[in-house]
Amino acid sequence: MDLGPVTVEPAFSNIVVLSEQRDEIVEAGRTVIRNWRNKGTLLVVTHGANISALTGISPAPGEAVVVRIGASGAIAPVGRIPPPES
Repeated sequence: MDLGPVTVEPAFSNIVVLSEQRDEIVEAGRTVIRNWRNKGTLLVVTHGANISALTGISPAPGEAVVVRIGASGAIAPVGRIPPPES
């Protein structure tokens, strides 16, 4: 993969471990995703609980969830990529 710079983003911190900050972390993640509009592809690697809170999908370990941002700014799942077979 030809990826750009990798950045550690606190908006995708583990909401299970930081449960007292769950709502703030999830909203910060939504903001990062919404603000990425028209900047190319954003690849976020985060925890299953975060993905579930952001999309309503509980992914399998290693599974990818593909989303798009609607005109209203809503995060809408559009597909899933299964984890590689071992």
